[in-house]
Amino acid sequence: MNYLTEARARRLAAAAALLVSGALVTGCGSASGGPANPGPGNQQPGNQGAANPTPAASTLASCSSYPGAKSCYLITVTAAGARAFHGTDTVPNSTACPDVLAGKAGTNAGEVQLSAPVFLTGPVAAFDVYLDRYHGPGVYSTASQDASVMFLIGSSEYSDSGAGSAVSARAGADGSVSVVFTKLASSATPNATITGQAQFTCRNA
Repeated sequence: MNYLTEARARRLAAAAALLVSGALVTGCGSASGGPANPGPGNQQPGNQGAANPTPAASTLASCSSYPGAKSCYLITVTAAGARAFHGTDTVPNSTACPDVLAGKAGTNAGEVQLSAPVFLTGPVAAFDVYLDRYHGPGVYSTASQDASVMFLIGSSEYSDSGAGSAVSARAGADGSVSVVFTKLASSATPNATITGQAQFTCRNA
């Protein structure tokens, strides 16, 4: 039984809902990056965000921008290939950095979901990385069937379901996660792939 394959439909639906929510907030995406609104990032499934965060600046915001947050993820996502992308975001957490990943796994049957509605630069997008059967700091990958990525850019969905696609994620003891993805494919155009990286850097408030 391939857990990642069975979970893909559920994950895509959640990511699509996040994307729609972001589109309603921001209107159409702007290449120059309009006013940031991290609100949808606080409403992601599995995210433990602070209530009613104040808008971030057009660069990675300080965690002090989010009243009540114990830590924040400073997120950068970059991709090249069929669709170039660069975006940044800041997402608050209700726990300190060393406890974020284990806390998410504990409330979601062992699965860690890290999400970013990457609104600050580039088109409206939603990036999600999943670490399945979380076992602490270390490497998670598609090869070991315990890591996957969903990446919606505008109306295009890219995932690691295509031939030759791969995801490798390294979880640190401080709660930070670095992700490298290769040949994520769009279901509409499976031969048009994107490759890139994402960094979820955890900083205590």
